[in-house]
Amino acid sequence: MSFYRSAAWPRATHAYYSSTLTVGSFSVIVLAGVILNGCATAPRGPDQSLGVSSAPSPVSESRGGASAALANVAAQPLSGAVTQALLVDAAKQHNPTAAAIAAARRAAEARVNQAGVWANPEVEFAYGRTRPQVDGLKADSPYGAQLKQRLEWWGKRQGRVAVAAAQMAVVQAESATAMLELEIDVRLAAIAYASSQAAANQAVTQARLADELASVVAKRQAVGDIDRGAAARITLEATLARLHVDAANRAVAMQREVLRAWCGAGVTDDLTISDGLSDGLTDPSIAADGSILPASNAHPRVRAALEAERAAEARITAEREARMPDVTVGVFGDREFEKDTLGLTLSFEVPLWDRNAAGIAEAEAERAQRAAQRSLAIRTLERERVTALGEVRATAATLIALRDQAIPVAADVVSLRTSAFTAGDASLIEVLEAQRAELTVQRELLDVRQRHAEALVRLLAATGAATEPGTAAAP
Repeated sequence: MSFYRSAAWPRATHAYYSSTLTVGSFSVIVLAGVILNGCATAPRGPDQSLGVSSAPSPVSESRGGASAALANVAAQPLSGAVTQALLVDAAKQHNPTAAAIAAARRAAEARVNQAGVWANPEVEFAYGRTRPQVDGLKADSPYGAQLKQRLEWWGKRQGRVAVAAAQMAVVQAESATAMLELEIDVRLAAIAYASSQAAANQAVTQARLADELASVVAKRQAVGDIDRGAAARITLEATLARLHVDAANRAVAMQREVLRAWCGAGVTDDLTISDGLSDGLTDPSIAADGSILPASNAHPRVRAALEAERAAEARITAEREARMPDVTVGVFGDREFEKDTLGLTLSFEVPLWDRNAAGIAEAEAERAQRAAQRSLAIRTLERERVTALGEVRATAATLIALRDQAIPVAADVVSLRTSAFTAGDASLIEVLEAQRAELTVQRELLDVRQRHAEALVRLLAATGAATEPGTAAAP
């Protein structure tokens, strides 16, 4: 309101000193808002009329039962035989990625809430001093105030809230992508740890066999059946086998520290991965006819690109609605020498030169860009699925052949050569060659098992399905 008080006539010249400040709410402008826009209060949360649900968000849910379950997982030490899934749960609780995702979701929800808030009203106070232009008039000090409220076009506010809601969906899809990437990294680390443990067990077995052979050689050397050169050779073999054991143990310790970096200090020294290495099983994402099951928009990476495209669509609508001018209403009152004046003001911008053409064009270009990125994401995932499936099939065939054919034959050869050597019918060279051949086959089998398990994890990453690698039926 504007109030002016003057001891002079109204035609006296006034010099005003004005200042502006914002206030929380005024009942008069609230009433005007009810008349013009059909709404009098600023929303405190997502608006149901705009299609934004006010149900508990994933962030609040994650602070409930899911977070409590993961907290129990992280609180318990990881010892003995555990599965990859348990390690993934521990990593999700321990890794700061989960906290970053929760913070991003809260920020997105706050932007949705802020998008629906009305503009603050504005109050202006004025104070001046009259300078009489006619002799005999007295100087006066007029004062006044004016209250104004900017009212947005309803579609503009609705479009702004829709953009914020779409951005929240993008954040949620990107959060799922980050959690999938975390799961893949943890699974690969678990496979590497299991492979290092298997290699260490192989090294221990080879060292034991070398010691047993050295004992036999020592007995035969004592009776003069073997010369010192052959005895020295088997001693060298036993020494190298023990060195291999030490190197394998160091590799296990290193991979264990990697797991601790992902899953926390609860990883103990006696941890083993029950499903770390594959035994030639197929993945559930491979159909009966050998083709790849089709991937839908459920994959986090595709869903993130799709939500980004939808957010661009919402922005186009918001930019188009932004062409409509805002309406500013106000009330004022004047108090002068012999009269008081009360009135209303109404002002709005005339969109004559600027109709937000640049903003609309930019939003449309962004939508085309997001659509291209979604198509690229689908093609990239398809290529990754084809590559991973080819690796799964190739390693599965090699694994089964080594496990069912090469390993038994190599073990039989070693057994026969060792028995013949003990009986004096075979040389030490023949025994060592048989052991080396068996060791080579075992190492190759271990390498194929690791590559097959990693291929299954990459297939999991390409499909985005929540499956456990190595849990399908054997072919």
